[in-house]
Amino acid sequence: MQARALLAVLLLVLAGCSAPTADTAPTTSAPTTTDGPTTTDASPDGPLAYEDAALDYDGQRVLDRVERLRGLNATGVIRVSEAAMTALGARDLPDRALGIRPAGAVALGLKTNASAPAGTTLGVTYAGPRIVLREDVDAYPQELVFAHELVHALQYQHDFAAVRMGTSGLLDTDRALAVRGVVEGDAQSTALAYRNRYLPNASRPVVSLSSVERERWQAAFSSAYYHYGYEYVRERAETPDERNAVLRSPPNTTRALLHPGVNDTKPALADPPRTDSLTPVRYDTVGELGIRLALRANDYSKDAAAGAAFGWRNDRMTYYGANAVHWRTAWQNETEAAAFAAAWRGMLDSRNATTTDGLLAVPATDTTPRFYAAIDRAGDRVTVVSGTNESAVRALAQDSSSRSDSSSSSTDASETSASADFSASLTSRSP
Repeated sequence: MQARALLAVLLLVLAGCSAPTADTAPTTSAPTTTDGPTTTDASPDGPLAYEDAALDYDGQRVLDRVERLRGLNATGVIRVSEAAMTALGARDLPDRALGIRPAGAVALGLKTNASAPAGTTLGVTYAGPRIVLREDVDAYPQELVFAHELVHALQYQHDFAAVRMGTSGLLDTDRALAVRGVVEGDAQSTALAYRNRYLPNASRPVVSLSSVERERWQAAFSSAYYHYGYEYVRERAETPDERNAVLRSPPNTTRALLHPGVNDTKPALADPPRTDSLTPVRYDTVGELGIRLALRANDYSKDAAAGAAFGWRNDRMTYYGANAVHWRTAWQNETEAAAFAAAWRGMLDSRNATTTDGLLAVPATDTTPRFYAAIDRAGDRVTVVSGTNESAVRALAQDSSSRSDSSSSSTDASETSASADFSASLTSRSP
């Protein structure tokens, strides 16, 4: 874990975390407090050791306040530095985030080559812990960003399970969203309390999720776990002890993150197809929140997407190279399975899908690829096969139709999947 960064939303590589953002909060902010500059200091000033940092406020005072608000004390040195962190211009963002890879992005209707703003990092906390702050911050007082990052430093020092899991690089999409959500929810809740007490005129350091755009779907997945993680912590963990308990035993699914207290036990799923020409190379679990976000990126309203994803119990997305994926989902009952299947078919129809010999063909546009899909529902199970290779999709669809969940493997997708590299920070993004 020494080489991994916690809680950064470097939106280009992202797997996702971001705290307050410029496009989700008011543009006005209060000036930072001026308790005298903290200059570069090679030796620790209390628990803080400054390296190339010249803060316009008393860093130790900020730490003291955060410790009181969070109910945790620093157990060792926290290194602090500043960097330029220049904003990157609009670009075609890589179609990968968390456990999702390009073939999965195709299947979820997310893949695009459109250019979009990449975002600007405001702060990042690395193992050590070591905090790097952006030198010039407009959306928030840097002091408030520092307070947020100090929470992550304390989380590192107290070795919470959610931090170890969230930085492991081994979580599937669904579990990564849930685990990182509570880590960021804790930091945002503390930063909000700091703002309310010490910087009341500053923008609220809490991420909202007003829209989901296909061109910036990676940013939406990032914002989502900040947003819903904050809501979870606000509802379930008001006191420091309750937050500590959540960080020691975080929710395992976004179903549990979105619906606190629900039974999130996963039913078994049938093994994916495997033949001489069809060999699984990767597994992922998209989860209830991932399904919501995919539908919203394809022009579903927030309420419609939530309704279609409600009742999710489990899923496994199996990758067969770069050309096709097999995605089996399990639902609470047949009614909810039918609602999801209808919504997914509706999403493909909205993209002008046509049927050719039993397969749906979604035409290419200037920014999205042509791909093929098949949807099959059997009781409370729905299987979606998608990809850019027609013959591979057809073969998967034919093979999977003969399988039932009664012959399922006991291996949980969350135990076998690998997620994208993870770093964590506070990022400012353009709308």
